[in-house]
Amino acid sequence: MDVMTSIGLAVDILAKLKKVCGAIKEADVQILFAELQSQFANVKNEASDLKIELANLKEENLRLKNSLLEKPEVKNGTYVYPEDSSRYCTACFDGDQKKVRLQPYSHHLAPQNKGFKCPICQNTFFEF
Repeated sequence: MDVMTSIGLAVDILAKLKKVCGAIKEADVQILFAELQSQFANVKNEASDLKIELANLKEENLRLKNSLLEKPEVKNGTYVYPEDSSRYCTACFDGDQKKVRLQPYSHHLAPQNKGFKCPICQNTFFEF
């Protein structure tokens, strides 16, 4: 039996108990039943929220595991992934886990040397 079912049964039992004890006219007992019922409802809502959060975290965990299986090739100090020919910054990925696509770049003093520049960390990479 899962948590939500257990909480639902507890709320049902509480409602039945309230009916049985309805003959008791003591206000304190009636107030306590009402407070207890309210707390069970809060717990049920929180458990539902936690169930949704857990599902989201499991989905994110699976996505992250799958992304770790993606092994880039290192080419002239840049990362190249099998599914695309773009170059990616090794510094941004290794430091911040960000897959940042590099931009084509050539230095004004040596325009014949083609390379790449990271738009985030400004690192440059040249092909040799």
